[in-house]
Amino acid sequence: MMTRIRKINDSLPGLLLGEIIFCILAGTVIFIFFDNKFYNSLGLLAGLAVAVFWAINMSMGLNDAVDRDESEAVKKMQRGTAVRYGIALIVLGILVLTGIGNPITAFVGMIGLKAAAYATPITDKIFRR
Repeated sequence: MMTRIRKINDSLPGLLLGEIIFCILAGTVIFIFFDNKFYNSLGLLAGLAVAVFWAINMSMGLNDAVDRDESEAVKKMQRGTAVRYGIALIVLGILVLTGIGNPITAFVGMIGLKAAAYATPITDKIFRR
């Protein structure tokens, strides 16, 4: 499994680890400070799933775009961005319409990808040993 992830992008395992660590920390905050733990945790898990999809989709798109000429690469990246935002909107819409999870904590889970990106130099050291 790890070799398949590394084949997509060498930094992807560290990025995914950072996202998981972020969600564990956010989940801890949910369990300490929030009343409806299940509702908020489901939102956070939905956000984590979207963030993992974003990371993998972005890595695959970048690898593919590098092999294309400039105009095709731009179009490829724009399509990838539209897909990522579309998936996020669909997931948030499902959470809002069904009420099964908190869309705000889902957004926090999605934004955790940014925190994971900043932590990548640290998490990469774990995987490069």
